[in-house]
Amino acid sequence: MTKDLSPRLIFDGPDLRLVYVPAEKRGPLVVTFSPLVHQDFDPPVGFGQEFFAKRGLACLCFISAWPHWWQVPDIEKALSIAREVVRQHSRVITYGSSMGGHGALLHSRALGATTVIAAAPQFSIDPAKAPFERRWRHRASKLTFNWDDMKAGLAPKARKYIIYDPLSIDRKHVQRLRSPRIIRVGLPFSGHAPLAYLSHIGLLSDTILSMIGNKFSLLSLKEAVRAQRRGNPDYWGEMALALQQRGRYQAAVEALRTAKSLDASAIQPRLRLAQNMWRLGLGEEALQELEEAVTMRPRHEGARKLFASMLAQSIQSVSEDPAKLEALHERYRSAIDSDGELQALISAPKATPHLTNG
Repeated sequence: MTKDLSPRLIFDGPDLRLVYVPAEKRGPLVVTFSPLVHQDFDPPVGFGQEFFAKRGLACLCFISAWPHWWQVPDIEKALSIAREVVRQHSRVITYGSSMGGHGALLHSRALGATTVIAAAPQFSIDPAKAPFERRWRHRASKLTFNWDDMKAGLAPKARKYIIYDPLSIDRKHVQRLRSPRIIRVGLPFSGHAPLAYLSHIGLLSDTILSMIGNKFSLLSLKEAVRAQRRGNPDYWGEMALALQQRGRYQAAVEALRTAKSLDASAIQPRLRLAQNMWRLGLGEEALQELEEAVTMRPRHEGARKLFASMLAQSIQSVSEDPAKLEALHERYRSAIDSDGELQALISAPKATPHLTNG
């Protein structure tokens, strides 16, 4: 008789759901926690669910209905049900990214984890515990943090892989994690998306599976990353951000040009390239980059507003020179005349274009 391996919804609450996908053999169980950007609550599909199912690994997926960092009453009942599943398996690996990485660490003891894989996790987003963390203050203001004791939640005997960018703010969270058997897997210039970074250079699957199988080699990963990273646009984008924060705008421009050459369809490197060019006084080149960006993505609000802001300031700067003013209008006439919304943005009062982390 063939075993039923279809996903099973074993807990259905207003704030989180729990999906169990069995495997043919009773081996290890991967327990995943969804990240903030996960959209598959209804119908429920867990983080990494398809990846592990295809590889014959059982998985149990905690799926959040909204970005609550697992600070909801449902978590107690869900963990109780999860422990019933855990007892059927030989080993337990908790896994997640960002908010999901936080959950994988926070509930590792409760789930009896033998291995934890947490990418860019937070120690906490409670301002009282992580005052340096401002990225999710608006989210934190809605939470009570009644289930946010990381010290008590960490499984002391579990091998804990923390994948993160040591040059980003995420390192401050990692520094606050105090527990035996923590293995820090630092990936410089991977930003807040080290899993995407590894995926882009073709190393994600092997890395995660080697951690699950207790065969991971940090030295081997670092050698493989060094061999592949220069072809990854995210690497250059994060390098540019680090240079930009140090005021090295020319070097940031060169890094972003490389990122753009590796992925011409990406919009964010173009916007940041234009911003850094603007800071260097390369207004015409910045406008050309933004014109291309708006042409590529006509409805991208950030590109449209930045283009309008820079163009309006360029027009203002040559308002006393009729020849330059006419040349500027002529150069961008088709872009302006064909877009009433862009005309309105240009006519509105403008703030100085600023550098962003986007």
